[in-house]
Amino acid sequence: MAMIRPETEMKDSGIQWIGDIPNNWNIKPLYACLDEINQKNNPIVTTNILSLTNTDGVIPYSERGNQGNKSKENFEEYKVVYPNTIVANSMNILIGSVGLSKYEGCVSPVYYVYMAKPQVDIRYMNYLFQMEPFQKRLRQFANGILEIRLRVSSHDILHQKVAVPDYDEQQAIADYLDETCSKIDEIIAEAKASVDEYKELKQSVIFEAVTKGLDKDIEMKNSEVVGMGFIPKRHI
Repeated sequence: MAMIRPETEMKDSGIQWIGDIPNNWNIKPLYACLDEINQKNNPIVTTNILSLTNTDGVIPYSERGNQGNKSKENFEEYKVVYPNTIVANSMNILIGSVGLSKYEGCVSPVYYVYMAKPQVDIRYMNYLFQMEPFQKRLRQFANGILEIRLRVSSHDILHQKVAVPDYDEQQAIADYLDETCSKIDEIIAEAKASVDEYKELKQSVIFEAVTKGLDKDIEMKNSEVVGMGFIPKRHI
């Protein structure tokens, strides 16, 4: 779904992955828009451990269940996160492991935490981090041996140049994306639920056919096999 906007004069951004931008927008390095928060949780500010997932963003670790790495019990080793800050995993940001926190809490030291400078909408910045072209750009600065553990430094992230409109337009774009992406997420959730239902139906059809046959009127007997139930009674 494309955003409908009035015709406006465009100019070359000078950045290949961005292309043309509206004439009244500016190109700025991210450090002009964001400040990194490097506050250690020592003395302890919070014991609310947060986790970052590609699907749910920043959530309390307790809501993650048994997925992911086990949290440490030494809270002093963590980094403090505040509401309306961006949390990015230094080793997974290339696959979209970045999100906007609604919570005060703490995260692993391998995470970066960013807050917005004045006249910057943190939601707009978060959507920028979500873009695949931006993530692909960051890949050029990644270091590491394993493909799944390529790390990008905060310095390299903050020195990336991005397109930035004025504050009012940032807010308007963020409002639009909040509403539109929420609707798209609902559609995706409904579609996934339908897919899961059809997968269950497929399994049920296969199970019935290979354990019960196609004749619904045939006499049945107990298979005495756990999980199989009754099977057709055959007479030899």
